Amino acid sequence: MEPFIDTIASILASILRAIGLRRPGRRREIRANLELLDALGDRPEFADARNVLVAHTNLEIFRFVGVPIPGSRKPIQWGSVAGGLVLGGPAAYGVFALDSGGFNGWSVPLGVWAGFCLLGGPVGQIFFRERIQPVEMQEADAQSLSHVTEGHS
Repeated sequence: MEPFIDTIASILASILRAIGLRRPGRRREIRANLELLDALGDRPEFADARNVLVAHTNLEIFRFVGVPIPGSRKPIQWGSVAGGLVLGGPAAYGVFALDSGGFNGWSVPLGVWAGFCLLGGPVGQIFFRERIQPVEMQEADAQSLSHVTEGHS
């Protein structure tokens, strides 16, 4: 029974990893990258690879500690999505119910309200999220993260 459970767990973990819901081993990956940087040393033939690995490691550290990364999309505000569905869904159904026997003038303002709620909340938050703008890091933030990659740049 235990091998069956292990098989199911590994399949589920690989599916979650494939769709990006779970990223196990981020600390392990960062630690391995830092060890590789130490092994590369200051050899000139690995300078380009070293620069790419330093940039990648810094990006992984920023993701791990939760620093917003410039250029990535802002997180979905699930409260706006739920609010748009809660307010716009019944309004859209009201338009459908009012117009099921023929056009009713009251369906126009109700339809406009439903459109604003549904387009501004769920559709806007899921499909049209803004990108995070590059912002200069404050000196304190930069110094607090510099000890992690100290000696690796």
